[in-house]
Amino acid sequence: MKFSLMSLLLTAALSLGYIHESTATGIRFETDWNGAVQRAKRENKLLFVDFYATWCGPCVYMSERVFTDKEVGNYFNQHYISVKIDAEKEEQALVEKIQLEAYPTLVFFDPNQEIIYKKVGSMSAPELISMGRQVKDFRSLGKNPDLKKMSQPELTTYLSMLREQDFARARDIAEGLLKGVSNAELAGEFNLFLLTKFVYDPAHTRFQYLMANLSSFREQEEVVSPYIEAVLDTLMERAVAQRNTRLLEQYATIYHSYSQAFEEGAFDLRYAQLRSKSLYYLGIGNPARGKDYYRQLVEGYHSSDAESLISALLTWLDQAETEEDKQVALDWAKKAYVLDKNFYTCYLLAHTIQDVDRAAARRYNREALELAHDEDTRNWATRQGSEL
Repeated sequence: MKFSLMSLLLTAALSLGYIHESTATGIRFETDWNGAVQRAKRENKLLFVDFYATWCGPCVYMSERVFTDKEVGNYFNQHYISVKIDAEKEEQALVEKIQLEAYPTLVFFDPNQEIIYKKVGSMSAPELISMGRQVKDFRSLGKNPDLKKMSQPELTTYLSMLREQDFARARDIAEGLLKGVSNAELAGEFNLFLLTKFVYDPAHTRFQYLMANLSSFREQEEVVSPYIEAVLDTLMERAVAQRNTRLLEQYATIYHSYSQAFEEGAFDLRYAQLRSKSLYYLGIGNPARGKDYYRQLVEGYHSSDAESLISALLTWLDQAETEEDKQVALDWAKKAYVLDKNFYTCYLLAHTIQDVDRAAARRYNREALELAHDEDTRNWATRQGSEL
């Protein structure tokens, strides 16, 4: 919705540590995948795999704070064969198989190397233990459990796991369960789970009911908001794949209604239209047109807020190729600096202006160091500034 400060700089600052093996009180990880598979077959256990990258801050957190937890170690060492894999260097066929997109990615396999469940992102020790138990319970149900005998919590666990293995089958089960639910009951926890995890077609009558009655779902915003964003992502993917510009207005209408319902100071329909066009043209490989719409969006709606400009600048730099693109980036960096002189605006201005004025870049980098909020960030920025 509203631009928020991207985690790029913070992730780099957090990544000053390093991945190391869990201690004796935590999970005992193996590093030989083939050996672990053979052991899983011998002991009739499932495999738990941490796919990590050495530069990933959340991976460091999991390795140092979660995998070392005594209760986590006790549970996983008893029930799983656990493996650590550096996904940028090791077992590339396996990395491709799991369709890794972000770090850390935690995957549960059966001894035949079939994926049971995949979770992206860090979590707490209790959450990891809970996930391990759910996977184990799911596996024990077999392929054709009697759904009528399951409670709603059991169905939630079962369908959550099944959607990772066979989404179409899980969706069909969810659709069948939703048929017995009235619209008035849709806000219930279990019914909302069925909707938000399995219905991604914006033409679906249940989704349309949700969009027409968003005010009734304010208490469920934490669930509904990411769901609508997922539907929007799916809609944009379809528009790009089909080269169908007619879907852009549908995207803009949904986005606008969603923002109006859930966000104070939400932008108008034109903002949503610019957003949809920018995403579409970048998606079909027309960066010039995509960047033009994105520039209109930023300069029309985000030019008075430093944090929004920083976020927009980081996105823009990923696409900046021409001299004009670089000048736009510099203009935004200067504007953000004027609006709010802080570590981030100083640092970004230093690194955006360096090709134009190296002396100014060094000066802004010194200002960034003076404004750094902690020693780790200061040390990291010092190393980055050595290139100026």
